[in-house]
Amino acid sequence: MRSQFRYPLLALVLALAAATLPPPALPDTESEEHARGFDQPDEAMRWVQMAQRDEFGNIDPNGLLRAKNQMDAMRARQLRAFAAFGPGEAPSIAGINTSSWTWIGPGNIGGRTRAIAINPSDPTNIYIGGVGGGIWRTFNSGASWEVVDDFMANLSIATIQYRPGDPNTMLAGTGEGFFNFDMIRGLGVFRSTNGGSNWSQLPSTNNSDFYYVNRLAYSPDGNTVLAATRAGIFRSTDNGDSWSRRLLPPSNGVTDVKFIPGSNTNAVAAGFSKNAYSSNDAGLSWTLNGTGLNGVGGVSFGRVELGVSASSPNVVYASYAAGGSSSSPPAEMWKSTDFGASYTLLNAPGQLSAQGWYDNVVWVDPTNPDHVVAAGVSRFRSTDGTNFSGMGGSVHSDHHAIVSHPNFDGVTNRQVYYGNDGGIYRLNDSSGTSFTRLNNNYGVTQFYGGAGNVATGKIVGGTQDNGTLLYTPANGPQNWTSMHGSDGGFSAADQTDPNYFYGETQWLGVHRSSNGGASSVRIDGCGKA
Repeated sequence: MRSQFRYPLLALVLALAAATLPPPALPDTESEEHARGFDQPDEAMRWVQMAQRDEFGNIDPNGLLRAKNQMDAMRARQLRAFAAFGPGEAPSIAGINTSSWTWIGPGNIGGRTRAIAINPSDPTNIYIGGVGGGIWRTFNSGASWEVVDDFMANLSIATIQYRPGDPNTMLAGTGEGFFNFDMIRGLGVFRSTNGGSNWSQLPSTNNSDFYYVNRLAYSPDGNTVLAATRAGIFRSTDNGDSWSRRLLPPSNGVTDVKFIPGSNTNAVAAGFSKNAYSSNDAGLSWTLNGTGLNGVGGVSFGRVELGVSASSPNVVYASYAAGGSSSSPPAEMWKSTDFGASYTLLNAPGQLSAQGWYDNVVWVDPTNPDHVVAAGVSRFRSTDGTNFSGMGGSVHSDHHAIVSHPNFDGVTNRQVYYGNDGGIYRLNDSSGTSFTRLNNNYGVTQFYGGAGNVATGKIVGGTQDNGTLLYTPANGPQNWTSMHGSDGGFSAADQTDPNYFYGETQWLGVHRSSNGGASSVRIDGCGKA
C-alpha cells in the first residue's frame, strides 16, 4: 500500500518504549489489504525533497547527472589507485574502499516493480526493473536474478521493451511519473544493442520532457516507438535517436500507450483526468475518444490504464481510477470494441481501493478477449468480458505490471508474470490463483530507515510496503525476516540490550521488539495499522 508518514524523532521512540498498551493484530505483508483503512499518499518523502531544495525552493534539475559524474570520477580515481598501488595498498577515497562493502540483501523480499520484459527468442531470459533498483535479469525463468549495472546513470526503471524482430535491441524508460512522493526522477530513455547486457542513455532524451517515462511501445514491425511521459506522447522512427511530441495532454501527462496487436498504425493511449486517446496513423495524430470514457466527469488524478486484445484487436479495456480519496468511487471498468474510439461502462470492481492513480494495470488473455484481469491493490477477473469478481490467491498487493509468457497459447502454456510492490511473481495457470514468488536474489527493496546492533550484527530497516525487516548474519542476504508488517519507517537499535529494536509505521505508529527482532508489538496506543 502507499504510505503517508509522520516521522518521529528517535527520542520520541525511546520515550514511548515504556508503554505497555496491547497492540492490534499484525497485518500480513502479503495479504490483499495489509494496512487498515484508506492509505493516503504523499508524505513519505516530502522532508527528503525539502532537504534537496535551495534557498529559492528549487531542486536542481541537473543534480542527479552531476552526482553521477562525480561518482564516476571517484571510481576512476579509485581504479587508478588500485593499478598504482595494488588492492592491499591502495588508498581509499573519502574513507571508502570498494573491498570494504558487502551486499547483504534482502534478496528474498523484492520491491516495487513496474517493468517486465521477456525475451521472445528465449523466454527463460527475463528483464525486470525496480523503480529504485535498476535493471535485473534472469536466465532461468526467475530461479535467480543478477543486477545488470549498479552504476547506470539512473536506476528508476519504469518500463522495458524489446524491439520486435530484433531481440538484441531493447529500450528502458526511467522515472516514475505517477506522483507518489517516493518516486525517483528519471534521466530519459536508455538503449541496449547487445541483448540487455549494456545500456546507454539516448542523448535525445536528456531533457525534462523525458524525466518521467511511464511507458514505451514498439509497433509490431519495430519501425516506430512511442513514449508516454509526463510531458505527453513522443514518437520516434529511428529507434530513439530523435523524437517529436505528438500529443500534449491537458494535465499531468500520459500514463499508458500501446499499439493494437498486429497493427503498425492503430494505437491507444491514456492519462490522468479520465482521458483516453486513439491513433490510426502510428501515433502521428491522436483523438480524444468520442463517447464514454472521454474526460467528462473525470478528476485530475483519475488515472486510466489500458489492456489490448491480441486475439480480437478491436477490443480494448480501460481501468479508470475514479479518484484519490476514500470517498470517491474506487474504480470503473470500460470496454471498447472499435479499437479504442469509444467506450462503454461495464461495472465498478474494487481492485483499486481508491489508489488507482498509483497501482493500476489491465491484462487481457492473448487467446480470449473475454478473460481479463484488472489489478491494483487487489485483483479482479472477468471470464465473460463484462462482469468482474475477486480473484483471490496469496500474493503481494499493489500491482503495476502483468505480462504473458511469449508462448502463451491458453492450453499448454498459460504462464503470466506479475510485478508489484513485493517484487516479481509468476502465475503458472492464468485461470488459477496459485502464485509463485520469484524474488531470488532480486535486491530492490526500498528502505526508509535502518539501524543495527554492533554486538550481534543484526540490522532492522523500515521499507516501502514490505514492513520492518530483520537481517541476521547467520541467515545471510537471502533470508531476511519480518519484524512487523504494513509499511516501515525509521528504525532504532538498543546498543545496550540486543533484544530491543524499534520501528514505525504510517501515522506515527511505533512498535518495539524485545526478542531480538523476531517480532514486535505496537507501543503507541494508536488504532491505525
